[in-house]
Amino acid sequence: MNLTITFRSRSFPPLENEDDLLINEGTYGLALLRWLQVELAHHNVQVNEPVAEDFGWFAYLRSGKSSGGLSCLTAVVDGWQKCQIGVDIRGSWLRRFFASQEAQAELAAVESTLRAVLECHTDVHQLRIDKT
Repeated sequence: MNLTITFRSRSFPPLENEDDLLINEGTYGLALLRWLQVELAHHNVQVNEPVAEDFGWFAYLRSGKSSGGLSCLTAVVDGWQKCQIGVDIRGSWLRRFFASQEAQAELAAVESTLRAVLECHTDVHQLRIDKT
């Protein structure tokens, strides 16, 4: 169960020295992931320390009985950061098979929390959330 969230902002520019940590040039997102780490903690969603990956930044998350991954990528386009957040919620295969409604409810709760956090930010524009 996955979510892809996209929006534009000017609030999450590349951090100082972030270039030194990137795997691929221009794959920023650490500022966004660190901000989400703090904001989601207020809603009982735990986000581990971010690590650089090929296309942005990644951290494990835990919400209720579910865990998964959170990835962030920002690219500067025309003075804006084009932001993308990927959420992949997983449980054990047994839990997904027998408790799929519960897992879907937990994904919906994470989606709702992310939507609320992003909508409260005054510099998040053109917010779009897609389920895949």
